[in-house]
Amino acid sequence: MRKILILMFTVFYTVISAQNIQPSMMVLPYTKTGESALGLYEDQKEYRAIIAGVEQAIIDRGGELIDLERTIQNAREQMTREGNKYKGVQDAINQNASAEITVEAEIDYHIGGKYIQFGIRLKAVETSTGTIVYSGTYFPSPDVPRNSNFQSVATSLLTYDAGDGVYIDVFMNGMQAGFTKMVKEGKPITAIVLTDDNSDFLLNDEANDDFELITDKIDEWVSAKAHNGVFRVESSSDNRLEMTIKIPLRDTNDRPYSTAKFAKEFRIAILTICKNASNTMGDGSQVNPRSAKQNVDKGTIMVTMPSFK
Repeated sequence: MRKILILMFTVFYTVISAQNIQPSMMVLPYTKTGESALGLYEDQKEYRAIIAGVEQAIIDRGGELIDLERTIQNAREQMTREGNKYKGVQDAINQNASAEITVEAEIDYHIGGKYIQFGIRLKAVETSTGTIVYSGTYFPSPDVPRNSNFQSVATSLLTYDAGDGVYIDVFMNGMQAGFTKMVKEGKPITAIVLTDDNSDFLLNDEANDDFELITDKIDEWVSAKAHNGVFRVESSSDNRLEMTIKIPLRDTNDRPYSTAKFAKEFRIAILTICKNASNTMGDGSQVNPRSAKQNVDKGTIMVTMPSFK
């Protein structure tokens, strides 16, 4: 009976703890048209004010936000230091963002004489994978005089109940529910292992004296590392392996666990498997760690099989 009570308490505590976990967030301007949202943000004061109004509405509901202006400044400094590594400011922000959730704020506004009419749609995205956590509806404003304080207007509109509930409350509740689900179930990524012209190892090479292949050992490592052991092989051949893997949202120290961090561990695991295969089934030739090229693009990891030194 005591064991049952302890188990029930543990399950109850885990559920409550997961429900109380709040993500770190950042509001980021977004457009569907291909036009630079960050360009609009930096060039147009009305646009900046509306974004600030969105931020204020989230903060008023207890959300903790990373400062957007400082993030943009950090991204530009990163681009200055690392040059060709980034495609632009947006790419630098995405690759270096520490926020677990990016709140994409899609804003359009129309100027007509003395009035401006604008609309807002908020979407919560898990930053490192780009997975949609929650998507809010489009929320149009009435005509607003051009001399209005747009930050206050945006905040007021998002916190006003027009009959379908307060927009920001509905959004924050939906985002929190989606985030809590992801904490429990993990976040999905795609991992691809392939050979190139320099690879000296194939996926179907023997890995040990037990007749296991390198691909078997990769599967074994992924099964142990995946969140709750959840992964699926999408396709497999001598030269290419593609898997969908659920990875933890946070590590054992309750810190954000990024796709890039998993990719590093994945690459090292492949190198270790190939090293053991060389020692067991080959002549012990050293594996060249630099030859295992790694690329991370949001929720997709690509690693090439290594060569010998």
